[in-house]
Formats: sequence, structure tokens, C-alpha cells
Amino acid sequence: MLRQHISSYAKRGGITNKDYLKSVLSYFVSSLIAIAMIIYIGYHLISGLGQDITTVAANIDTYVESITFNAYIMRDEETLYTASNGTLNRLVADGEKVAAGCAVADLYSMGDTNLRAVIEEIDEKIEALVSVTKSASYSLLSDIHKIDAQISEILRRIRKDTAERNIGDTLLASKELLAVINRRQLITGESDGFDDEIVELSRRREELISRMSGLATTVKTTKHGFYFYETDGYEKIFNARKIPDLTVEGFYELINSEPKQNPSEKGFAAGKMVYDYIWYAAVPTERGLLDYFTEGQLYNVTFTGSGTSLSMNLDSIILSESDDDPRAVLIFSSTVMPRGFDYTRMQQISVDVASYTGLRVPLSAIRIENGVRGVYILYGDTVYYRRINIILKREGYVLCSEDPLAGDDSQKDESPEAKIPHLKLYDTIITQGKNLHDGKIIK
Repeated sequence: MLRQHISSYAKRGGITNKDYLKSVLSYFVSSLIAIAMIIYIGYHLISGLGQDITTVAANIDTYVESITFNAYIMRDEETLYTASNGTLNRLVADGEKVAAGCAVADLYSMGDTNLRAVIEEIDEKIEALVSVTKSASYSLLSDIHKIDAQISEILRRIRKDTAERNIGDTLLASKELLAVINRRQLITGESDGFDDEIVELSRRREELISRMSGLATTVKTTKHGFYFYETDGYEKIFNARKIPDLTVEGFYELINSEPKQNPSEKGFAAGKMVYDYIWYAAVPTERGLLDYFTEGQLYNVTFTGSGTSLSMNLDSIILSESDDDPRAVLIFSSTVMPRGFDYTRMQQISVDVASYTGLRVPLSAIRIENGVRGVYILYGDTVYYRRINIILKREGYVLCSEDPLAGDDSQKDESPEAKIPHLKLYDTIITQGKNLHDGKIIK
């Protein structure tokens, strides 16, 4: 092509210009050298980029496996009654321990019906705010995503119970929803607490009480115990005294029982007494899950509505007499009565059943070299290969055990794989890098 170009020029000009020939050859050679230099520089730039790596330290992490259930609170409870209806003015705190013969509430005659309804509404608001404020101090559940998931689940239950016309369950779920929403406000900073609101509601309540007509009667206890404001009609149905003789079939009869609503032949409910500090969570489950549970063992139980976590003992596992019946009941107990704890009869719990602890390794770091699974680490400026023993795989990462035979040379074999050291705590794991191999120097 160059020759044709020169010939064409020569024909046009009539002679061959030697200076022009030298100029063209010089231009051509220079172009080749420039192209070669671009290729050379580009290659080394790309090679240099290949040396860029990302790392993360090998740290200890723990994954807790848990199972979610519906639990039913069972306590030794007795409802306190008054002969007439009216407005109660509680004289002691909710859940307070009181002696026999103690005055726990004053009952005022009905007076203005609208006034009584306002007082009852204020009582419900105060109870809800006190509950969430108290539970926040000892709650371990602060993940906003989990809180939102709880809200979605409670709303689903409300829709289901409403469609099935289970009014009692709908009301219980609605109270649980209010507690979770209040807790979410505390976590997200939408509220820095409800103390001021509680004080204002209490002040408003005292003002309304003063406008009620004369005192009708004072409610007193007959035995020492713990006084609680709220009753739900299940005090005799889910009574802890039934637990020693409880069967699977009998427990499901309790679940399907209707609460004893006011007014009753005994009068009107004015709160209830709890006579034992030991209380129980009865949990319906299936035989297929019993491998996770052992009688007499302690389990971490989280009441998801309030986020309260307690260590509870698994007192007993109740099985049906028929092997064909897949149902079972777990009876958990606790001797801890946290102030402000929500004793709603039926609520969702999460039970921790297994825990895995190991070195956390991103999935992106794992490689297989010569049939051995491991990772590359960076020590100084040198790359080394370390094998790993995976004990749990989760989304985006695995947990690996540390070398179980570290320091015990007598138990180590001499296979090629055994000669590759295990990953250790604080090793710098390479999560991204190219052309890695054992002994490579990173400049």
C-alpha cells in the first residue's frame, strides 16, 4: 500500500520525491512505536489493577436459630369482684405485691356514663404507655426490620380474626399492635419516651375522678399476692393449677373455650390477684419439632410484641396418648416478673433452639485449590492459602470452626490437606483479588 501511494504521487508529480519517502517512512515507524507503547502501558495498567484487593478480618460471629410459636400465659389467678358497677380508682401500681386485707381500688358509683367511658379510655392509654416504657429498658429486640415484620404479622392476624369473626382474638391482637407501634417510635427516635404523656393522662384522670359521685365501696384483698388491673375472662380457664393434670386434648379445649365475660353472677371485675411468682407459657407445637427441646433445659424466650427476652425453663413436654396425633404442648416457666411486662393471654414468642459460633467468612472469599476449600489471606505483603471448615452457611457468609487440633501435634495427620494451616482469628481474608496463589507478593 505504501509503494502504491508513492507511485501514485510520483505519477502525479512526475518524479519520486526522496524527502517525501523518508517523511512517510518516519511517520509510519513512529506510529508503530506509539501503538506498541500504548499496548505496553495498557497491559501494565491492567496488570496493576489486578493487584487491587479488598480484605476483611476474620472475626468471631454467632448465629442463633429460633422458632416462632403462639404462647398462652398461665398463672394462679383469681378475679376480684364488686357487687355494683362503677368507675375504679386504683390505689396501687399494676403488678404490685400487696398484703392480705390491702385496699387496692376504690369504686365510685356510675355517675355520668360518658365520664366513666373517658376514664376507662385514659386507663387503657396509660396501661399501654407504661407497658412499652418499662419493657424498653430490658428489651433485647431493637432491629427495626424485625419490628416492622411483627407489625405486618399482627395486621395479618387481625385481618384473619376479623374475617373469622373472632372478636376476642382481634381485640387482643389490637392491643399487641399498639404496644409494638409504641416500641417502634422509641427505637426510631420518633419519641424519646412517654413519661410526660403518662403524667398528663394521670392528671386528667384525677380531675375526672374528682367529678364522680360519692365513693361506693373499697376493693380489698383476702390473701397476699400481686394485684393486676386487667382481666380477660380466662383467669379460671388458663389457671396454672391445671398444669399438673393437663393433657394435649385438654389444652386444646382450653384454647377453644369462651372467656367468662362481665357481668357475672359474682358481680363486676375489679382487677385480679396472682398468688404465685411462678408463671407459665404453654406452647402448642408438633412432634416433629421436639428434637429441638429437652425437659429441664433453659431456653431464651423472646416475647415479640414487647421485645422482652427471658430465660425460661422447659418444665415439661406433653404428648398425646395416641402416637398418630402429631400435637404436643411445651410448658415453659419463669420466676421473674418484670415490672410492666405484658401478660396478654395469647402472644407470639420466639424460642432460641440452637446457636452456632465461628469465624465469619464472606462467600466471595471462598475458593477451592487442589480439592481443598479455603481462603486466601494477606500477611504483610504476602498471600497465603488457609483451609476452612464450614459449620453453617447463611446468605452471603459462612461460619467456620477454628482448628480443633491447634496445639495438639499428636492428633494431626500428615496428609497434604492437613499440612495447609487453618484460618485463624484476626487473619486478613482476601475477599476480592486476581491471580492469587500461595506465596504471591503484593506490591
